[in-house]
Amino acid sequence: MISYVASRKRLWSLVAMLVGALLVIRAIADAAYVYVPQYRFRNDFRLLYGAVVTTFTTATRTSTTRSRRRPLSKASDRASTGRYS
Repeated sequence: MISYVASRKRLWSLVAMLVGALLVIRAIADAAYVYVPQYRFRNDFRLLYGAVVTTFTTATRTSTTRSRRRPLSKASDRASTGRYS
């Protein structure tokens, strides 16, 4: 039996390649099966993360310039400009 297996090295290398290819295809199929239905959900988190990063980046930039602005004194000024201090 050992001599039979040892004499067919080319056959076993082809079998190993076939099994390896099947395992890779199965891993890709499993990943697609899990990822594709969750794409919208994951994409929402990416968009949310981008919005948070943009907000905090903008907030740190404008926090230094906000103190230089002239404060609005009247409620009518706030309503006409649309800004709130």
